[in-house]
Amino acid sequence: MNESQDIQELLDKRVKETPHLRGAVILSSDGLLRYMSGFADMPHPDECSSHDRNGAGEKRAALACALAGLAEQVARFEAAGRAMHTIVEYERGFCVIGVIGESNVLALYASAEADLGQVGYELTRLSERLGVPLDLDRRTVDVA
Repeated sequence: MNESQDIQELLDKRVKETPHLRGAVILSSDGLLRYMSGFADMPHPDECSSHDRNGAGEKRAALACALAGLAEQVARFEAAGRAMHTIVEYERGFCVIGVIGESNVLALYASAEADLGQVGYELTRLSERLGVPLDLDRRTVDVA
């Protein structure tokens, strides 16, 4: 098994085991989708093309990148250090975004029934666990 499979399996496990967590995307700091898990409310992969599923993941990644960038700009303007987490609350859920490692972003999408504290805990836990492997994985991809 390689590092990419380990990262995907850990992400799948945490999304599956965290109550009311709809899904997650991991993206590079420039908004490129690296990993995606969950989103059971999306059509089953057999019912939609991989292009549709990947397109939804890529859109989530781009949106999360934009939100993380805005949060970073606010933190910089306020001379408050690095933006660590961004929370977007909407009528039927939450999106919690955080930095992983040197150049990655994790976005967790949860339904309104989710415990926001638990979602934040999972974000921190995944960030700590995946930061170094994601940075190493990116360097390996960049070199290849």
